[in-house]
Amino acid sequence: MSMKAVRAKIRHKNKDIHLGYYQTQAQATAAKAGAHAALDKWEELNPPQPVPKRKLPSVETLKHFISQGVYDPVIKQLGEIIMARANLIRHMEQAHKTKAWFGKGADRTVSEEDFNDIHDRYGKGGFLIG
Repeated sequence: MSMKAVRAKIRHKNKDIHLGYYQTQAQATAAKAGAHAALDKWEELNPPQPVPKRKLPSVETLKHFISQGVYDPVIKQLGEIIMARANLIRHMEQAHKTKAWFGKGADRTVSEEDFNDIHDRYGKGGFLIG
């Protein structure tokens, strides 16, 4: 490799692919074009298979199995977090529908009583406490 070698590399699917060192910029550019053409042809002949969508269990299903003792404690914690988030979202959607939070001309401050109610229900950041 001489001191004036030109490195050729391309980026494909968020990965760098080193193509080598070439004597001229024209050779490096040709190598890049060839690599892109080869990868495009490969993907044309071998299209990526779609990832099958997996249906996640509903919150009610999780709650049922957790209450039956089917899941371990870590999954139980996740279920509690999911329930807290779902309740928080439901509460916020209900407040939004009644324009209690962000309606036109509505007071955008939260009273101490409302704050304490939300904190008691959902804990810090929407997670259940305890």
